[in-house]
Amino acid sequence: MEKALIRYSEILNISSKEFEKRGILNPSVNGDTPLFIDPRLLKKSNIELFNKEAFITYENHYKKVALFVKKILKTDDKIVKEKMKKNLIKFLQAKELDGLCLGYAHGNPGIGLGKKYATAIMNNAIELYDNYEDGDETVFSLLHLLTEGIGADYIGDITSQIIKEQIYKYTEQQANDMNIPTEKFDNLIEDKTYNLPVHPQPFNKRIPILFVPRNILSALPVDADMEDIFKGYLSDNDIIRDDVNHQINTILKSNEKKKNKQKMIFEFLKNNKDVTNVLTDFIKKFEPKPYDFIKDTAGYFLRDKLLEVINFDNIKPKSESDFVDVIATAINEYKKFIDKDNDTKRMLLWKPDGKNQPESYWQKVFQIYIQLYLEKSNIDIS
Repeated sequence: MEKALIRYSEILNISSKEFEKRGILNPSVNGDTPLFIDPRLLKKSNIELFNKEAFITYENHYKKVALFVKKILKTDDKIVKEKMKKNLIKFLQAKELDGLCLGYAHGNPGIGLGKKYATAIMNNAIELYDNYEDGDETVFSLLHLLTEGIGADYIGDITSQIIKEQIYKYTEQQANDMNIPTEKFDNLIEDKTYNLPVHPQPFNKRIPILFVPRNILSALPVDADMEDIFKGYLSDNDIIRDDVNHQINTILKSNEKKKNKQKMIFEFLKNNKDVTNVLTDFIKKFEPKPYDFIKDTAGYFLRDKLLEVINFDNIKPKSESDFVDVIATAINEYKKFIDKDNDTKRMLLWKPDGKNQPESYWQKVFQIYIQLYLEKSNIDIS
């Protein structure tokens, strides 16, 4: 049975609606929500801390990296060049931000972007800028798409590390506004101190739990959205020569593995500066969409909804010897719930357009309902 994510609001014993009203992701405390901070959404956020401060911080980070790569290319001294490369690899590494509770790590702290992938990005950057010396920082959006192993999860980790100061400020501000207890953290950014909520789960070190706005989060795909970007690029850019369209399309439609497609497109772009120019312009204009928390098509927040609309408080604790009876009662209660035509059922099991959710969604509702019923009965399902 899939583990249901327990939200921070449950630990605080406050309504998840409070987080929803404020536009804050209600973080999970026992695993990671499969969403990621999408750097393309920073500028679109309605929060100045992110649409100005975080956006500028992100852009400046990659401007700095682009300049550094160009300096490496201009350096003839082999010893100096190797030292510069080592420094850049270190700079590009980004572990998952402790307490963020996003991605695929299934717990805190996560792994993030290590030396292997940082080295791959650097090597690809050096190759691409060697043929594209006047390229700007947008080239790194291409490199994220065309470097094997770099998916949305890693991009989220990199972005969170770049804008961590804004995330800490936002968390501190929201915790204060919501009267959430905080503790002093003075080892997160050099000599700066932040008053942040403490993560309720025991780890090998004390970490905060962090808040992020919902409007900068995208759904986490199973793989990087390389093909979606390129398909959009091909259909939206009529000025690209037909033979270029044909070559990229041929690669995308081939039976090659994704990593081979990435390498093939990378080699093609590396030797076609004009195409790279148009593609980076397209990426700048590409309109990303934040995750739709209202539709919640992936069912990430079904537990929150069930707790809001179904009263589990009248369930009395049982002993483990009553396990079978409790399960039978829970199933019967669930059956009564879905047999009746009611607003709660429609809200949980129908799409906003009035159509049924897929069977997998109904199964997830059933699973979470049973889990909550057992929790309230004081029976550990494990």
